[in-house]
Amino acid sequence: MSRLAISLFLFAATACTSSSTKSSIDTADTGTASPTSTGTPPAGSSGGCEWMGAYCYDFDGPSWDATSAASACDDFNASAAAAGAPAGTFVAAGCSSGAAAQCTGFAVDPTDPGTSFTLYYYGSPIPEVEVACTSEGGTYTEL
Repeated sequence: MSRLAISLFLFAATACTSSSTKSSIDTADTGTASPTSTGTPPAGSSGGCEWMGAYCYDFDGPSWDATSAASACDDFNASAAAAGAPAGTFVAAGCSSGAAAQCTGFAVDPTDPGTSFTLYYYGSPIPEVEVACTSEGGTYTEL
């Protein structure tokens, strides 16, 4: 697991709380936004790793399949547990629609751009999330 992914996770775990306006992940989500949604996860998702309804890593690079995405979620969970944070939940359908912001431009394996992932944030975007994303070299976008 890259230090960047762990760093983003740890920041998101402390910056985002379960007070998000989104109450839970809809595991039946097809990965397409509803007409009232403000965000759309990538169509090529191989699964997502969701935490507390506040944010979700979407494994959207072409090198991911369901097995490797679930394994990456397990790795994120191990890092979270080691830091005393709650565990995430693997969502086979990918991250739910309705994200307020996203952070892109990262890969779990920096030598393989196919291992890219998108970090989606739910609820009201806070300035610290944008700073954390861009300071690590990512691209922050409000949706």
